[in-house]
Amino acid sequence: MNKKNCGYVQIAIDGTMASGKGTISKALSEKLGYEYLDTGTIYRKLALFSLSLDEPANIVNYLNDININDISGNMRSYEAGQAASKIAILPEVRNFVTSYSQSFAKDKNIIMDGRDIASVIMPNANFKFFITADLEERARRRFLELSEKGEKETFEEILKGIQERDERDMNRDIAPLRQEKDSIVVDNTHMNKEETLNYILSVLTQKI
Repeated sequence: MNKKNCGYVQIAIDGTMASGKGTISKALSEKLGYEYLDTGTIYRKLALFSLSLDEPANIVNYLNDININDISGNMRSYEAGQAASKIAILPEVRNFVTSYSQSFAKDKNIIMDGRDIASVIMPNANFKFFITADLEERARRRFLELSEKGEKETFEEILKGIQERDERDMNRDIAPLRQEKDSIVVDNTHMNKEETLNYILSVLTQKI
């Protein structure tokens, strides 16, 4: 395999909300023994911080002083997810996350997932995957996940929220969610976690 990035292997995984990209990416990192970074977690942590402010957009005034590791809370809540997508359109926030992520990825084998990994954060990644699934299937998955955690949102509310999230992600001016030309599309509408993971591994093991 042609190893870019000074001999280290970088794997970029992008995808739509509730497509399972985070779960798959983490499992993949464990299988391969690579470092892992979920950029969505960074946005969610920043979102939790922003919710403590009178105006969430004012988070841009605190970025130089924030320690990501000091922020705690329910990052997987529906509220945190929606807030994350709203502050993610702010140029200052995106620049902060991009800089943090690129610094983290330097000089290591890494798997990183998010929505602009292949296009912005690791454009020279050795492998690029774009994971997605049918809208209603993604809503079903998120509904089950949140229900198990005691969240009260209805399926209809979650479906609408995902539609709105897709719209914001794909149409924002800065680093919109998109499938890169050299990304491998993985539609896992009819695949479970293990099937998705095994498919990606089959692609990688042919070349790593």
